[in-house]
Amino acid sequence: MITQRGLRHLWSIVLCAVASACSGSPPPADTASPVPVLTLQPKPILTIGVVEGPTEYELHNAVASIRLTDGRVVVANSGSSQLLYFDSTGHFVRSTGGRGGGPGEFRWLTGVYAYGPDSILAVDGAGNRISVFDTNGVFARLAPADSFSGDSVFPADVWLYRCFWVRGALTPDQRRAARRVLDQMPLPEKHPAYRFAQLDTEGNMWIREPPDPAQPDAMWTVVSPDGRPTAVARISLRFEPHVVGTRTMLGRWRDENDVNFIRRYAIQTTAETTTPPAWLQGGPSASARASTDSSARVAALNSLKASLRQVVTAQESYYADHATYTRWADSLHWELPEGLSLDILAGDTRGWIGVATAEGLPRICAMAVGASTPAGWPEGSVRCS
Repeated sequence: MITQRGLRHLWSIVLCAVASACSGSPPPADTASPVPVLTLQPKPILTIGVVEGPTEYELHNAVASIRLTDGRVVVANSGSSQLLYFDSTGHFVRSTGGRGGGPGEFRWLTGVYAYGPDSILAVDGAGNRISVFDTNGVFARLAPADSFSGDSVFPADVWLYRCFWVRGALTPDQRRAARRVLDQMPLPEKHPAYRFAQLDTEGNMWIREPPDPAQPDAMWTVVSPDGRPTAVARISLRFEPHVVGTRTMLGRWRDENDVNFIRRYAIQTTAETTTPPAWLQGGPSASARASTDSSARVAALNSLKASLRQVVTAQESYYADHATYTRWADSLHWELPEGLSLDILAGDTRGWIGVATAEGLPRICAMAVGASTPAGWPEGSVRCS
């Protein structure tokens, strides 16, 4: 005989099975289904920059760009520590900023964001600082970066979450939207066990696979806010997306001589379809991975941090012999502990960034030294998701 209490329990089991609602998560999507392949149209809608010409059009380390509601484009030109304003056709309008530590100046300009209807945020990588301008380039005020992001660990626009290196999503609302998507993702199990992620203007997450040096394109998976892969985009490695919209993409193009251009492209859907990357086709979610034995997680995390600190010594030894840091972990005279993976995301004469992951650990740790250090990160300090 089933009691009233037993009947309620039975109904709860039935409802959970039907609605998959016990964990508060939606039913798992069919991530192995073919999705359309996207590309950028061959001819850009807009190009800003020249190989040789007027100095206001010569871009040097154009690290970020945005498009305002009236069509104007603002470029964070780190080489000159200036914000450059161009009209909707790409003609130069004005510049603001400059190198320095005074109001409206930058020690190291690393990013630019539209903020509300009438403000622009410019990120200074030399410290926890954001300069606020109006849309005409008039300086308004200086503020700590974490006063906008609400994050004291990753105060500016590069941050780590689970096994993802997230670019952008500066404000708390944007970060919550990014986390909601990433929480529904399976996590990469094999080396490299991390991925780059970037939120578009509609709340979709674009997740980039590690580039293959033998291929000219990077592969990005577009994931909807409910965690479902909806497309795979094939984008040239020469192009770095800054702002991804529903129909267009704005970003930096580098030619064969590393000359910078800001370009806006239309996104087109090809006749081709493909399946999402294998790691997205099942595997444990972030919440499932987090249930790993806590003592093992602590040991793995401590090993990650210790390993990154040891990389500092190995990189300095390499620099002493070659007058540059290396991008290749196997070039270092140092053996990685078993179960850990190390990827060096950047390495040149100015600095380096290393990312470490551990098998079965749903977190990543990173360290940066020199000019490669993301805005707001203490140089030479380990940062973990």
